[in-house]
Amino acid sequence: MQAVLLLFLLLSGLFVFNKALSTNLHTADGSAMLDINNSNTSTPSGVGKSLFQQNCAACHTLFKDMTGPALFGLQERGPWTDRKKLYGWIHNPPKFLVNDSYTQALREKFGMMMTAFPDLSEKDIDAIVDYINKSGVDPVMVQ
Repeated sequence: MQAVLLLFLLLSGLFVFNKALSTNLHTADGSAMLDINNSNTSTPSGVGKSLFQQNCAACHTLFKDMTGPALFGLQERGPWTDRKKLYGWIHNPPKFLVNDSYTQALREKFGMMMTAFPDLSEKDIDAIVDYINKSGVDPVMVQ
């Protein structure tokens, strides 16, 4: 009887632990916790997540300003409703900044200019934006 109860408790604990790891949660600082079920880079969101981590995460989080601005909701700010302008900014920030007051203000606020990513294809940028958009709602707004 004790062995059955012990086995039940062990299996219940494993179920709860696996459920916690498989849920895409966010920490208080806005960074995403590990999502073991969505880390497959063969899926579109997995590719975007991987590209985000490789190219963006050093300076950006989704929900909190860091070295650069928080990126969740980026398409609702500045000129980024036009995806072509976003491509131009990501590929060559110094050139884009010359004629854009929004990015000039970002440079002033953060004290630096974004690194250029000329090797990211438009498809790569679309995957990153898709990952950002699908990463959930701002946890501060839910409370």
